[in-house]
Formats: sequence, structure tokens, C-alpha cells
Amino acid sequence: MSYLGKTQLKASDIKRFNVTGSTSATHTLTWVAPNEQSLIITINGVKQQEDAYSVSGVTLTLTSALVTADKMEVVGIVDIGQTIVPGTGVILNEHVNASAAIALSKLNVTGTGTSSNFLRGDGSWSTVEGSEITSQNTFFKNPNTVTSSQTTTIASTENAALIGPIGVNSTVVWAIVGTLQIL
Repeated sequence: MSYLGKTQLKASDIKRFNVTGSTSATHTLTWVAPNEQSLIITINGVKQQEDAYSVSGVTLTLTSALVTADKMEVVGIVDIGQTIVPGTGVILNEHVNASAAIALSKLNVTGTGTSSNFLRGDGSWSTVEGSEITSQNTFFKNPNTVTSSQTTTIASTENAALIGPIGVNSTVVWAIVGTLQIL
């Protein structure tokens, strides 16, 4: 049978421990209880509040010792509070939220990042070449008209862009070797 939301608890996830004839305040469970909230304890049919006992591993300690006629029942949900750690190498890109922050130490990066450089696609830090925009009313500028014949070469390892429109005089030849984006 399929379920929406949380999966159905299996019988192995719920543990039960019964005590009769004890005069002790300390009892040893048959499982490791993660916390007090994972237990339901009744003494003579009366549910006990979480401040009436404490748990540490397999040791259950009541604030008051039982008397011989008391019947205590402890029910525990084992997988409450337990952490599941995925195996090495099983987290894929599709498992990571798009807004997740990835620690720089987890990237294959060479060099040291600073406020004046950027991380290139090849994993190395590089400074921005060209004009700097460091104050108000300072802009990156490029000519809006090519007035003399020239060849612009852009290496296959580089990206280049101009902000347009860009005009080319009718008597001029502008040869572009590589890829140039005009924005």
C-alpha cells in the first residue's frame, strides 16, 4: 500500500518493555532510546510526563522508585531523533537545492579568493582585466562605431562582450576571430 507524506511505521520501529515486581528507579531498556520524547511510559495505566523520567542510551531513570505492586510499560519509537547519514559519493547535483551554499573547501579550486578577483570556470581565481568600476558615475565604456579596419581575436578560452549597438563604417572591415557577444 502506498502512502503520501511520511512512511508507515514498521513493527520493528516500535519497541515495548514491561516491568513488574521492581522496587528500583533505574531500568535497562532493550534498545537505545534517542530522547525522552521517543518514549511513552505508563505506571499502573497512568501516562507519565517527560519530567518524571530521564533516558540516557539504554538506561531509563524514574524520578521515584517503583513499588513491588507497580506495573510499568515503556513504548519506544526507535527511529525518532536518529540521524541518517548518506553514503560517500551518493549526493548528486539533483539532490542539492538550487539555493544551497556550497563551502569553498568542497570545490576543486586553486589559488586564493579575494574581493578583487573571481572564480573562473576552470576552478582558478583570476582578476578582472580592463577598466575598473570603483565609484559612482564610473562606467565601462566601449566605442559605438568602428572607424578603422581591424582584426579582433578572442581566444577559445576567453569570453568577450561589447555593449551595443555598434556601428561599422561602410569602408571598414572588422574581422572577429572567436566569439564576441554584443549586448
